[in-house]
Amino acid sequence: MILVSSCLAGMPVRYNGTSCEQSVIQSLIHAKKAVPVCPELLGGFTTPREPAEIVGGSGEDVLDGTASVIEKSGRDVTSLYIKGAYQTLKIAKELNATVVVLKESSPSCGSSMIYNGTFQGEQVTGMGVTTALLRRHSIKVFSEEEYKAIVKKSPIASWFYSC
Repeated sequence: MILVSSCLAGMPVRYNGTSCEQSVIQSLIHAKKAVPVCPELLGGFTTPREPAEIVGGSGEDVLDGTASVIEKSGRDVTSLYIKGAYQTLKIAKELNATVVVLKESSPSCGSSMIYNGTFQGEQVTGMGVTTALLRRHSIKVFSEEEYKAIVKKSPIASWFYSC
Protein backbone atom coordinates (compact mmCIF):
# COMPACT_ATOMS: atom_id res chain seq x y z
CA MET A 1 0.00 0.00 0.00
CA ILE A 2 1.08 3.55 -0.72
CA LEU A 3 0.21 6.57 1.43
CA VAL A 4 -0.22 9.87 -0.39
CA SER A 5 -0.77 13.45 0.69
CA SER A 6 -4.49 14.19 0.66
CA CYS A 7 -3.88 17.44 -1.23
CA LEU A 8 -2.19 15.49 -4.04
CA ALA A 9 -5.27 13.27 -4.19
CA GLY A 10 -7.37 16.37 -4.92
CA MET A 11 -8.73 17.06 -1.46
CA PRO A 12 -8.83 20.79 -0.54
CA VAL A 13 -6.83 20.41 2.69
CA ARG A 14 -3.83 22.71 2.13
CA TYR A 15 -3.40 25.62 4.52
CA ASN A 16 -5.30 27.90 2.12
CA GLY A 17 -8.10 25.42 1.39
CA THR A 18 -6.79 24.31 -2.00
CA SER A 19 -5.47 21.06 -3.40
CA CYS A 20 -2.55 20.14 -5.67
CA GLU A 21 -4.22 17.30 -7.52
CA GLN A 22 -1.86 15.03 -9.45
CA SER A 23 -3.22 12.59 -12.03
CA VAL A 24 -0.69 9.89 -11.14
CA ILE A 25 -1.86 10.07 -7.50
CA GLN A 26 -5.51 10.02 -8.58
CA SER A 27 -4.78 6.83 -10.53
CA LEU A 28 -3.36 5.18 -7.42
CA ILE A 29 -6.40 6.16 -5.34
CA HIS A 30 -8.88 4.91 -7.97
CA ALA A 31 -6.96 1.63 -8.28
CA LYS A 32 -7.15 1.23 -4.48
CA LYS A 33 -3.36 1.09 -4.29
CA ALA A 34 -3.08 4.25 -2.20
CA VAL A 35 -4.65 5.84 0.84
CA PRO A 36 -4.71 9.62 1.33
CA VAL A 37 -3.45 11.19 4.56
CA CYS A 38 -2.93 14.75 5.74
CA PRO A 39 -0.47 14.94 8.63
CA GLU A 40 -1.58 18.48 9.47
CA LEU A 41 -5.24 17.51 9.80
CA LEU A 42 -4.20 14.43 11.77
CA GLY A 43 -2.30 16.77 14.09
CA GLY A 44 -5.43 18.77 14.84
CA PHE A 45 -5.41 21.61 12.32
CA THR A 46 -8.43 22.71 10.31
CA THR A 47 -8.68 24.04 6.76
CA PRO A 48 -8.02 26.81 6.03
CA ARG A 49 -5.26 27.59 8.50
CA GLU A 50 -2.44 30.04 8.86
CA PRO A 51 0.74 29.24 6.92
CA ALA A 52 3.57 27.78 9.01
CA GLU A 53 7.28 27.23 8.44
CA ILE A 54 10.07 25.48 10.27
CA VAL A 55 12.28 27.96 12.10
CA GLY A 56 15.80 27.04 13.15
CA GLY A 57 16.38 23.93 11.06
CA SER A 58 14.48 21.10 9.40
CA GLY A 59 11.98 18.42 10.35
CA GLU A 60 14.77 16.35 11.85
CA ASP A 61 15.66 19.26 14.11
CA VAL A 62 12.01 19.65 15.11
CA LEU A 63 11.92 15.98 16.16
CA ASP A 64 15.17 16.49 18.09
CA GLY A 65 13.72 19.54 19.87
CA THR A 66 16.15 22.08 18.39
CA ALA A 67 13.80 23.76 15.85
CA SER A 68 10.16 24.81 15.89
CA VAL A 69 7.22 25.08 13.53
CA ILE A 70 5.83 28.60 13.73
CA GLU A 71 2.78 30.14 12.12
CA LYS A 72 3.17 33.41 10.28
CA SER A 73 1.61 35.27 13.25
CA GLY A 74 4.26 33.78 15.56
CA ARG A 75 2.26 31.01 17.26
CA ASP A 76 4.33 27.89 17.99
CA VAL A 77 2.52 24.87 16.52
CA THR A 78 5.38 22.39 16.83
CA SER A 79 3.42 19.96 18.99
CA LEU A 80 0.63 19.70 16.40
CA TYR A 81 3.11 18.94 13.61
CA ILE A 82 4.78 16.27 15.72
CA LYS A 83 1.39 14.77 16.63
CA GLY A 84 0.40 14.64 12.95
CA ALA A 85 3.70 13.00 12.03
CA TYR A 86 3.21 10.26 14.62
CA GLN A 87 -0.40 9.70 13.51
CA THR A 88 0.82 9.34 9.92
CA LEU A 89 3.51 6.88 11.03
CA LYS A 90 0.85 4.85 12.87
CA ILE A 91 -1.29 4.65 9.72
CA ALA A 92 1.72 3.73 7.58
CA LYS A 93 2.56 0.87 9.93
CA GLU A 94 -1.05 -0.33 10.14
CA LEU A 95 -1.28 -0.45 6.34
CA ASN A 96 2.24 -1.83 5.88
CA ALA A 97 2.94 1.09 3.56
CA THR A 98 6.07 0.58 1.52
CA VAL A 99 6.10 4.01 -0.09
CA VAL A 100 4.75 7.40 0.91
CA VAL A 101 4.29 10.25 -1.58
CA LEU A 102 4.07 13.65 0.11
CA LYS A 103 3.76 17.27 -1.02
CA GLU A 104 7.12 18.95 -1.51
CA SER A 105 7.96 22.16 0.42
CA SER A 106 5.43 21.59 3.21
CA PRO A 107 6.66 21.85 6.83
CA SER A 108 5.08 18.42 7.33
CA CYS A 109 5.60 16.72 4.03
CA GLY A 110 8.59 18.24 2.26
CA SER A 111 11.00 15.48 1.26
CA SER A 112 13.94 17.52 0.01
CA MET A 113 12.92 21.20 0.17
CA ILE A 114 11.17 23.31 2.83
CA TYR A 115 10.61 27.02 3.32
CA ASN A 116 13.36 28.69 5.33
CA GLY A 117 11.25 30.06 8.20
CA THR A 118 11.22 33.72 7.12
CA PHE A 119 7.85 33.65 5.28
CA GLN A 120 9.51 35.27 2.27
CA GLY A 121 8.90 32.36 -0.12
CA GLU A 122 12.53 31.19 0.06
CA GLN A 123 13.26 27.48 0.16
CA VAL A 124 16.20 25.54 1.56
CA THR A 125 17.29 21.94 1.44
CA GLY A 126 15.57 19.97 4.17
CA MET A 127 12.63 17.77 4.99
CA GLY A 128 9.39 18.29 6.84
CA VAL A 129 8.51 16.80 10.22
CA THR A 130 6.45 13.86 8.90
CA THR A 131 9.01 12.94 6.26
CA ALA A 132 11.80 13.02 8.85
CA LEU A 133 9.86 10.72 11.19
CA LEU A 134 8.88 8.26 8.45
CA ARG A 135 12.45 8.06 7.19
CA ARG A 136 13.69 7.43 10.73
CA HIS A 137 11.46 4.38 10.62
CA SER A 138 12.89 3.25 7.25
CA ILE A 139 9.82 4.19 5.24
CA LYS A 140 10.55 5.49 1.72
CA VAL A 141 9.22 8.99 1.14
CA PHE A 142 9.09 10.73 -2.24
CA SER A 143 7.79 14.07 -3.40
CA GLU A 144 5.11 14.13 -6.07
CA GLU A 145 7.71 15.13 -8.67
CA GLU A 146 10.12 12.36 -7.67
CA TYR A 147 7.30 9.84 -7.81
CA LYS A 148 6.13 11.00 -11.26
CA ALA A 149 9.72 10.67 -12.53
CA ILE A 150 9.98 7.12 -11.16
CA VAL A 151 6.73 6.08 -12.84
CA LYS A 152 7.71 7.78 -16.10
CA LYS A 153 11.07 5.96 -16.24
CA SER A 154 9.61 2.53 -15.65
CA PRO A 155 7.06 1.17 -18.14
CA ILE A 156 6.24 -1.63 -15.71
CA ALA A 157 5.65 0.79 -12.82
CA SER A 158 3.62 3.04 -15.09
CA TRP A 159 1.38 0.14 -16.14
CA PHE A 160 1.08 -1.17 -12.58
CA TYR A 161 0.05 2.17 -11.09
CA SER A 162 -2.34 3.06 -13.88
CA CYS A 163 -4.31 -0.20 -13.63
